[in-house]
Amino acid sequence: MGSSDTEESTRRTAATTTYLQEYQVCANGYTHTYSTIWQVGSIAAAIAAGLLTFGPQKLTNLAISPENRILTNFAFPIVASLPLFVWLIAIFDPMDRYGKIKLQRLIQIEAELAILTEAQICHFKVFDEQSLVWVGVRKRVLITFMFLLMADVLVGLALAQTEASAPPTAPTQTVWRADPTPIGRPTSSGAHELIQT
Repeated sequence: MGSSDTEESTRRTAATTTYLQEYQVCANGYTHTYSTIWQVGSIAAAIAAGLLTFGPQKLTNLAISPENRILTNFAFPIVASLPLFVWLIAIFDPMDRYGKIKLQRLIQIEAELAILTEAQICHFKVFDEQSLVWVGVRKRVLITFMFLLMADVLVGLALAQTEASAPPTAPTQTVWRADPTPIGRPTSSGAHELIQT
């Protein structure tokens, strides 16, 4: 009877240690997953903001016909939002699914530890229950992305409408003179004196 109690106690201690180690690894992985998602997302947002800020200035310097400029002004905000779209599809979506798998495993480990140690470890369970009350992160990101895309399209339409309603202007040209000789007549010192007219 005493040896079976000792074996049971040893087994519970070993299982508790194993679950605690797995819990720590999963919690670190969960935190790292979402910190990576938001770090890459902030870089994508910075690239999109840079394109929206400095891109139109570069486009106005190019010689684009008015018809193509309307198309460019309309399409440019959509092109500028491509870094966010790539982040959403390539980074956020798969890593969010991976993070949810980690979250479910953490909840299972908390339940197992509660049985083994009779302690109330429920941090991730409470977090999951509270996150279900509000709209999930995935839905928030999708709603925000759609809002930004619609705002980009509206800005592009406003730019296109402004460009279309503006009176046409003649293109300016800079004429460069290739003649290196100075204008004037030579003096006795060899310098050139400007001709007064």
